[in-house]
Order: sequence, then C-alpha cells, then structure tokens
Amino acid sequence: YGQGQTAGALKLYTTALATWQKALGPTHQDVANATHNLALLRHTLGETAAAKTLYERTLSIRRQALGPEHPAVASTLGNLAGLQEAMGDTKGAVATLAAALDIRERNLQRVLTTASETQKSIAVLALAGDVSRAISLHLKSAPTSSDAARLAMTTLLRRKARGLEAAADSMA
Repeated sequence: YGQGQTAGALKLYTTALATWQKALGPTHQDVANATHNLALLRHTLGETAAAKTLYERTLSIRRQALGPEHPAVASTLGNLAGLQEAMGDTKGAVATLAAALDIRERNLQRVLTTASETQKSIAVLALAGDVSRAISLHLKSAPTSSDAARLAMTTLLRRKARGLEAAADSMA
C-alpha cells in the first residue's frame, strides 16, 4: 500500500482477515497477523480509533496463541505505543513502549545466553532502533515526563550493556 493504493489494500487486507477467521477461527496466529497488518494500514491512514481496536485485538490473540513474552507481542505493543503517541496519549505511549521493551530485553537476554555468536550479533543489531525510539518519545512527545526520561535512559543503558556483553563474549 506504499504506492498510493490504500483503498485497494484496505479491501484486500479486510478480505484476508475475514478469510483467515473463517478458515482458522478468531484466535489463530494467522488471524493475529492479518489483524496486525490491517491495524498498521489503518494507523497509516490516520484511522486511529480503528487502528487501536485492531492492535488491541492483535495483542489479545498473540498473548493467547504465543504467550505474553513472544517477540510478536512486543512488536504489537511497540506499534500500539506509536499510535498512542500520535493520538497524544504520551503517558499511555510511555507505559506501552516500556512493556514492549521489557519483553524485548528479556528475549535478548535469553538469546545472548543460548545462541551462536552470529545469532547474538543479529539479535543485538535488530534491537538497535529501541534506543532511538525511547529517546525520541521522551524528547519529542514527553520532554517533561520523568517516566519517559527513565525509559529512555534505561533502554540506552540496557542496550549498551547487552552490546558490550556480546562483544566481550565473541572475543573470549
């Protein structure tokens, strides 16, 4: 839908979601994926209320189907935080982003203790945007929020520590 074909994309995403629901039931992971994709499109179109409902539905399905610590749950929380920020709900955005980053941190810790060196490097690089996201939320949307400042600093320090741990382990 990045080529100006949003109306067609909306129809296709809606049809795909209905098809997955009919074939697999309302709580299947593929339904969650289709719901998440539709939420992203609605978010892009500025349809914030619809996007929020779809993100929340995606969260419910993913938590049930995959468990509350799954990276897909963190991804949905991160997108919901972005929507909340766009809607002016900075307090909600900070709390939601904090939940997403906590899940990502716990998953990163597991990867760093069990994965190969290549997998560790890939995992650390994949989370590089977390620091920018937390700092940006604080500086742009919540400059006076101590919770946002704490989230930004905690995320920065956590990612720096994990990167240093991964580098040290690869040299050992």
